[in-house]
Amino acid sequence: MDATVAYIGLLIERVSVIATLAFLLTRWTWFRELLVNKSEFKARLLFVVLFGLIGIIGTYTGIVVNTGGTNQTASSVVGMSSTEAIINARMLGVAIAGILGGPSMGLASGLLAGLHRYALGGFTDLACALATIWEGLLAGLIAHYWFKCRQLSVWQVFIIGIMAEISQMLIILAVAKPYNMALLLVKIIGIPMILANSIGLAVFFAILRSVTQREQEAVANFAHNALEIAHQTLPHFRHGLTEDSARNTALIIQRMTRVTAVALTDTKMILAFVGKGADHHIAGTPLKTDVTHSVIREGKPYVAEDKKIIGCSHQDCPLRAAIVLPLRQRDELIGTLKLYFETPAEITPSQIELMTGLANLFSTQLELARIEEQQRLLIEAEIKALQAQVNPHFLFNALNTIVALIRKEPPLARQIAIQLGQFLRRNIYAGQQRWRTLGDELDHIRDYLAIETVRFRDKLSVNYDIEESALNTLMPPLILLPLVENAIKHGITPLNRPGEIDIRVVASESYVTISVTDDGVGMENTYFANMNLSDIYPSTGQGNGFGIYSVIRRMTGIYGSSTSVSVKSKNQEGTVITLVFPRKLP
Repeated sequence: MDATVAYIGLLIERVSVIATLAFLLTRWTWFRELLVNKSEFKARLLFVVLFGLIGIIGTYTGIVVNTGGTNQTASSVVGMSSTEAIINARMLGVAIAGILGGPSMGLASGLLAGLHRYALGGFTDLACALATIWEGLLAGLIAHYWFKCRQLSVWQVFIIGIMAEISQMLIILAVAKPYNMALLLVKIIGIPMILANSIGLAVFFAILRSVTQREQEAVANFAHNALEIAHQTLPHFRHGLTEDSARNTALIIQRMTRVTAVALTDTKMILAFVGKGADHHIAGTPLKTDVTHSVIREGKPYVAEDKKIIGCSHQDCPLRAAIVLPLRQRDELIGTLKLYFETPAEITPSQIELMTGLANLFSTQLELARIEEQQRLLIEAEIKALQAQVNPHFLFNALNTIVALIRKEPPLARQIAIQLGQFLRRNIYAGQQRWRTLGDELDHIRDYLAIETVRFRDKLSVNYDIEESALNTLMPPLILLPLVENAIKHGITPLNRPGEIDIRVVASESYVTISVTDDGVGMENTYFANMNLSDIYPSTGQGNGFGIYSVIRRMTGIYGSSTSVSVKSKNQEGTVITLVFPRKLP
């Protein structure tokens, strides 16, 4: 019993050497990356070799046992006699390889450490070599196919260690010859190796797991901070890289990253500077530092770890290190993001990675702002196109109507002229507005229809069913006019009988529904079933009108899936166009 306790103590000392080695390895970045990423062949090969070598170290730090009763130190491992064996911590390396890398990598690491053990000789050489290979494989099988846990606990690893060491003892009894020496050896080393190595394996695993957890937490924190900064800065960058957006962005970055100072520039001047040194790094002044000019010229990030490289001429400037990153819009470099520090030691790899990611996100936001501005200009262009489409033929028809009425019905001609003036004035204002109330939109429609009902005389009548609560709802301009104009042009005009248009507005708490109904010629069911945007306004320019196409495109572009434009039609019975959109602005 005293010998067993002594062997446990000695083996725990050897196991602590492996644990210390594991701790030292975790200090190196390449080792931490190896634990997280083992997908590439080179990484897997390095993983196998590294943990196989840890198994070999476990052999060399072992305790040589002579079944004749004489114990020797680890320095006598090389050149063992036929009666000697080793109490060792070899299992730690190969079992960890199996637990972390799976059965195949545990097997490969075990093969490396096992062949080395076989080369040392002794009457257990073959048994220990086979046991080492089996332990690596077994640990991987238990971890990945029995426990099936995404995150093993320390206790589960402790159980894996016990099972692996028990299996080693059984292999020694089954393979080592003579049997009586194998049995004596197992009695001597069984309990010490099962207890000490199982505890050591659990400790080894706990050390490595803590490292991977810290790496994962660091990645999670990095992602969270980057996304949160991007989320908070997005509203500002929607207006592009301006002095206001730059200052607001700089304030957000400094508050969330706690760097010494933050600056944003365009290619010629400082747009914003926040933090220490703001007394002489003044927004609105031309760029002076060489490192900024270098980044703008070459388009590559730069880490300045010396005050001289920063190039600030102010004697008491506290800024002695900086990360300068390019900002792009498409492929064009439009400015820089600059993070300043009081000492170079504050610039860590994670800081560089975070800031590089932010610069890329900001570049993406600026590109989205450019696209949004282009979309706004496109909408304005479509409004102008609508105005150009409606005005010529409508104006021509209206003037002809006024000319025809001047002699016969001068008061009516005067009224139509007034309505025409109001219509044109509203049409001009519509092109200058982004939003206007539904009431204004309906007044525009009334001016238009007042002129059309006089022109068509008894052939056209118009009915309104409007909920007053909807009139203050804001909406894009020139949305209803194309629908009404389409109903007259394609629905009522071809009729050989009088036609009727109904305009109905229904409001709920969240949505407004507008329907324009005509009892005109309608459309064929087969045509209507297959109708899409290309049918409404095909590339050839022929079709049922640019107006409906523009309404659908603009409303879906502004409101997304919150809006809908539906068309229901029957041949010779008429058409209903229904528009639904939110009362809340997007």
